[in-house]
Amino acid sequence: MGRREHQEPGGGDVDTLVEEIEQTGDRLAAAVEALAFKKAHLKDEVIEIAEEKTDQFLEKAEETKDQLVAKISDKIPDRRELKAKASTVAAKIGDSAAEAKDAVVDKAAEAEHRIAAVAAERLPEVKEAASDVAEKVVDTVSRAGETAVTRLRHPARHPAVSPTPDN
Repeated sequence: MGRREHQEPGGGDVDTLVEEIEQTGDRLAAAVEALAFKKAHLKDEVIEIAEEKTDQFLEKAEETKDQLVAKISDKIPDRRELKAKASTVAAKIGDSAAEAKDAVVDKAAEAEHRIAAVAAERLPEVKEAASDVAEKVVDTVSRAGETAVTRLRHPARHPAVSPTPDN
């Protein structure tokens, strides 16, 4: 299509307008080309930014983890300390148990001595009481024996058993 030169009634030149339109078209084409390039590379840029942010986050998380582990490790005694404390406690418990056993043995021996002393002290009383009881038992058995012998020698006559002259 050919160009025609027209004069607008307002005094503008068509060629100028066409030139401006072409320049605008060129600028738009350049902008579209830049947008297409940007669009093509935008995904890669976003991935690159995300990877950088992920790396930064992971580094910060690693630092924070290391700080927490250091703080926790400072508060937890090591195995040797724990073993030493456990051994100390076990020794104290063992000492206490041995002391308790010794105290019980001492108290039992003391009680045994007291009982033996009281028994020795009371033995004469017990012997005398046993002798009195034995004497009473002998007397009672002797009387019972004498009574039995007397009854055997002189049987009592019971009215129901003995013959009466009334029969």
